[in-house]
This record gives sequence, structure tokens and C-alpha cells, in this order.
Amino acid sequence: MIDPVRLLLVEDSPGDAELVREYFSEFKSTPLELRQVGTMAEALEALRGPLPDAILLDLNLPDSEGIETLHRLMRLCPDVPAIVITGDLPPNLRQQLLSTGATECIAKASWTYDSLTAAVRFAVKLRRALGLQRQMERLLAVIPDGVMVVDPSGRVRYVNDAAVALFGKRREDFIGEPVDFAIPHGDITSLEIVRAGERVGTEMRAVPVEWGGHAATMITIRDTTESTRLAEQLFQAQKMEAVGLLAGGIAHDFNNLITVILAYGVSIKETMPSVDPRQDDLTQLLAAADRATSLTRQLLAVARRHPVQVQVLQLDALAGGLKQLMQRALPDNTVLHVRTAPEIWPVVADAGHIEQVLLNLLVNARDAMPRGGTVVIEIDNVENTAPAEGFRGGAAVRIRVSDSGAGIPASILPRIFQPFFTTKESGKGTGLGLATCYGIVRQAHGAISVESTVGVGTTFTILIPKAADDETAAAQAPLPAPDRLEGRETVLVVEDDEALRRSMIRSLRRFGYSILAATNGDEAKRVIDGHDGVVDLLLTDLVMPKVGGKELIDSLRRTHPRLKVLCITGSAPHSNGDSPELPDAIEVLYKPFDPVTLMRGVRRVLSAEG
Repeated sequence: MIDPVRLLLVEDSPGDAELVREYFSEFKSTPLELRQVGTMAEALEALRGPLPDAILLDLNLPDSEGIETLHRLMRLCPDVPAIVITGDLPPNLRQQLLSTGATECIAKASWTYDSLTAAVRFAVKLRRALGLQRQMERLLAVIPDGVMVVDPSGRVRYVNDAAVALFGKRREDFIGEPVDFAIPHGDITSLEIVRAGERVGTEMRAVPVEWGGHAATMITIRDTTESTRLAEQLFQAQKMEAVGLLAGGIAHDFNNLITVILAYGVSIKETMPSVDPRQDDLTQLLAAADRATSLTRQLLAVARRHPVQVQVLQLDALAGGLKQLMQRALPDNTVLHVRTAPEIWPVVADAGHIEQVLLNLLVNARDAMPRGGTVVIEIDNVENTAPAEGFRGGAAVRIRVSDSGAGIPASILPRIFQPFFTTKESGKGTGLGLATCYGIVRQAHGAISVESTVGVGTTFTILIPKAADDETAAAQAPLPAPDRLEGRETVLVVEDDEALRRSMIRSLRRFGYSILAATNGDEAKRVIDGHDGVVDLLLTDLVMPKVGGKELIDSLRRTHPRLKVLCITGSAPHSNGDSPELPDAIEVLYKPFDPVTLMRGVRRVLSAEG
């Protein structure tokens, strides 16, 4: 069913009104509803209901006359086309009326059916085009890309909020002005714009559209700063992953070599007379091996395979040790103060994670003070804290990180720990820094909160439970040292690196152990199956060609359930899952290690019950 065309006729002359009715009685192409009023007051009242598709307006009414009549209607309903019908229409009046907003002007002395109906058809088409345009404007107003509509002469007819923000200008700076860049056709084009003195990369595309009943070009402009940053971040992550894999491989070989150096170096030093002048040479050699051990740990940290674990921490000592690094992370115009109360309680947490929390909050404070300011880190003990989600309350160590920055509006404070939420400009934050802090603190069974005043600054407060006495004892207690290192048990040594295997065998024999040896998992199975006596301990590398350590352990324990196991490896399991997971009961010894450390591990496992 075709919707009828609704017309409002504002005409006080009964004769003229009747003539219009007669004209439109012959309007057969479209259903038509014509409503006639005789005064401006009646017209304004009629326009408070459903708006017509067009208005036929006589300028001279009993309660209004001249151009003011048109002005009053345009103020009330600017999107409804108005066709002015008047007795006298000199050229200057016609121009004034069109400039005021009239769609068409017709003199009563010369009007005809054709002129009136043609004007109405055009007005109705314009009204519906304007309706579609308004719908499109509402849609374009909420999309994140910048949108501009340009007429055939290159002048801007519409610009959405995103484009205004993208260019850093006012809306009135655009409308009616020519664009200052070449308009692309079809393909996506790169465009670099300057906003507040900074260059911003964008992608631009143009398509032909109809706008307000006329041909136009719609240009969409997308800020590529964030996507470029993410692409660079992905590339950097992939590069770091490749570097990490390389570093892990190098560290694996390094660990084997250093373990061999330590084994033979310690052995020679122990058998050499203390007055031998070469003792100093050996001391230097072993010191170099220790420095090389530190280097492999750094390589493993790059590879994210450095073994870490929860431990008892003194947060005041941790913050003090981190102060120099934190100061370097701040610009010269920012002052850092670290204040700690005496006798800070111990907590149980991951030191690396707590350091990351402090650095994340420091970076957040730095970004809140582009012109510099003060950052204060305070650490003290607090009693009787209130419980919170994931936090038991009671005695806790409190860390407060305060800045003198711009502050955070109260309306967004509840959202700042949400992943990907950020108040920073596009491309200047991922929205993960504070979310990471939240997750780490929760993992430590603590709580984190924030207080902020706009124009004054922000304070983040972290509460981490005081370590219980049993937690402190358990975390601080070293692995039990065996009463002796010697033994008479039989040890099966499985290691694919010949030099490392030989050094371990040499050390074990020196302490009295009987040795079986294999270079890989398959050979180890054959050796143990062909041995007539009891094998007391399997000493195996975790990472080997063909059959790895985990598979070997599982296989041998099916046939030798009482077999004890000590694993050696150069790295902790990687988060990508490419490293085997071992039962908690199996002890792992991380390379590099010296002979005494190896013997302690062997003796500890052999002496354990079960």
C-alpha cells in the first residue's frame, strides 16, 4: 500500500483554497491528504502533530505577513519543504524567500496545475530524501570512523563527531568550506593529517551518494594509529618470541657447558693442595662460571623460561632495590619518593609480579603528569583491614602509590580495572596495565583500590596479607640438606650431552654410587631391563631427542613403580605448553649446578620416604 502524500495548506482566502483543492483533485498518481488552515496560529497548532510532507504557504495571513511568516514555520519544522504561494512575486522577494528556506515560490497570478503539482512532487521527494538523510546522519554520528559529505564543488555539507575529533577542529570550520585534500575514488587511500601539531596516519575511501536530494560524495576516514601500533606490537611480540626461542636454545647449550665446567673445576679444586698457586686460577674460573650462570638466567628470562615461584618477600627491601630502576623510568621533571615504615611484615608472593605491579603503577602515574610532578610510594603495616573479594582481611602490608597528576573523574573510577578500558588517547594505551595489576594482586590473595580527585591526583592502595608463621617457615625453609652426600645405591644416568653425562657420572662415582648410563630414553629402557640388580634412582634430563624425560619416567614407573626420580633441566616449563609437566612429587634440579648441588639432590631424593 502506498503511503498518502500529506499536504498542509496555509491559506486564508476561501477562493484560492478551493482552487488548490480542484488542482489536487486531479492528482491521480499518488494518494493525497490535504488539510487547510487559515491563520498562522492554526498552522503552528497543526504542526505540533504528525508533520506533513510539504507545506503550501500564503505569506499574507490575518495574524502574520511577509517573510516573517516563512521564518516562523522554518523555525518550527526546518526539514519540511515549504512552497510559498503569494499574490505578488518580484525577483528580489523570490530570492529572499529561497534564501530563507523556501523550496519553491509561485505567484498566484500565474500558477497552473503543472507548476503547482511539479513543485509538490519535488517537495515530497526532497522531504523523503531529507528524512533518509537525517536517519543516515544519526547512524553516521555513532560510528567510530570520521565521515564527511562533500558536494560536487568539493565543499563540505556534513561532518560527524568522529571527523571533528580526528581533525581537531570545530564543526563550523568544515561546513561550507572546501576540503584541503584530494578526494580518492574507489580504492582505499592513505592520508596523513596534522592534529595539534602531530601527524596522524589515516585511511580514506570515497563513495558517491545522494545527499539532500543532490549528488554528493561520502568520505570515510579511519585513524590507523591504533591498528599500526597493534601491528607493530604484534611484530615486536613475534620478534621477541623468536628471540626467546633462540635464547632458550642457547641457554640450554650454555647450561650444559657450564655444568661441565663447574663439575670438573670443583673436582680439581678440591683435590688440589690449598697452597698450590693454581688455586687462584681455579677460583677465577669458577667465578667466571658463576657469571655465565647469571647470563643464562637472563637468556631464560627473555625466553620466559626462567624458573620462578612464590616466596616470602620483604616489600620494603623489594621497593628499595627497585628504586633506581623506577627513577630511570620517570622523566627529569618528576620526583620519586619511596617511604617505608620500620619492621615491615613479610608477605608471600611472586617477586617478579610485585615488581611488575609497581612499575605499571609508576608508568600510569608518569602518564598522568605530562608536565612532571611527584610520585610517592609508601609501604606500611595495617591491622584489622576489612575483607574484600578474594582478600581475607586482617593484618596486611599496605602499598600506596600516589601521584600529583590530573586525576580520574569519579564517573569512570569503577571501570579502570576492566581489561581494555583506558582514558588515554588512541594509540597511547592498551587498557591492560591496571587490569594486570588487579590480577596479580588478586593472585597474591590481596586487594587493590583507587582514590582520585580531579586536578589533585590519584592514589592506588594495595593490601597483601601478612604471611602467617607457618607460611613464612615453609617458604623460607630450604630444601632439607642431607646428612651425607655419599651413597652406595645404583643410579641410571640418562643424558644426551656426552660431556655433561660424563661429568655427572664422574661426580657420582667419586661419591661412591654405582652407575648405569644411557644417551636417550630408548637406550635407558634397554639398560634397565637388562640389569639384574635394583636401580634405585633415575637421573634424567627432561629434554632429549626421541623419547623425552617425561615419557621415559612414565614408561619406567609402569614396570618399576618404586623407582625414584630426579630430573635435570635448563629451563622452567614454557607457557605455550611445549614443555612436559611433571607430577609435583618429582624433584627438578635446574642447570647449571655444581657437583655438591647434584649430590645433595641425589641424596635428598634417595633418602625421602616412599
